[in-house]
Amino acid sequence: PASPPPPPPPNFVVILADDLGLGDVGAFRELYPGGPADLPPSEEHAGYPGARLADPQLAHRYTPNIDQLAKAGVRFTRAYATAWCAPSRQMLLSGLWPNRRSAYDLAQPWFGKQLRAEGYVTGFYGKAHGARPNGKVVGEAEGEFDDGLFLETGMTDYYMRPTDVLRGRVKSRAFEQSFDGGEYITDVFTEHAVGFIRRHAPLGAAQPAPFALYLPYTAPHTPLHGKPADLRALFPTEYASRTDASI
Repeated sequence: PASPPPPPPPNFVVILADDLGLGDVGAFRELYPGGPADLPPSEEHAGYPGARLADPQLAHRYTPNIDQLAKAGVRFTRAYATAWCAPSRQMLLSGLWPNRRSAYDLAQPWFGKQLRAEGYVTGFYGKAHGARPNGKVVGEAEGEFDDGLFLETGMTDYYMRPTDVLRGRVKSRAFEQSFDGGEYITDVFTEHAVGFIRRHAPLGAAQPAPFALYLPYTAPHTPLHGKPADLRALFPTEYASRTDASI
């Protein structure tokens, strides 16, 4: 009898947070007794009665969706990033450990280019921060990704003006935290990513090719600019906790 046909290649969605600490995610806080989740639950901020600093019952309140994904999947406790954000991103893209071999090695194809060679449609929406030795912005070199919106800088204001995007690149406005108009950059990258998925995996239609999506956010990297509406919804009366959540 003939062998059954191989299953179709899976789609990939790689989401990367920027400078996110291990203790910032509820699914990991609970793995380490004696860590932040075990702090006394009734500590109060001076001047803000009832505003709690570290309540173990609230550990999953801050990252409920990530925690649900972790519960349904796998948590890696022996996978290490570098101490800085830029080499961590380059390490993920290249598969190279920067301490032993430069992650900017042009002879090493990055995963976007490798997946394209296997028939994948690839997209990159988010923080690039860094140029390769050939002068191209990370992710923008020929043959690496089919589509993208690249943020070139390491730190930027989280709100975008209508003029901030030019030819697929995001203009940096570092530390302009006083501006709360325009579009929130996390939402901008998310909307582009959702659009990419809908274009390449339309509901009710056959998917012409598998896709690989790389979504490296700027959050929660400084300048710690939380979205005011989200903070108010999460902490209606706990004013000091809004600041903590931004941090």
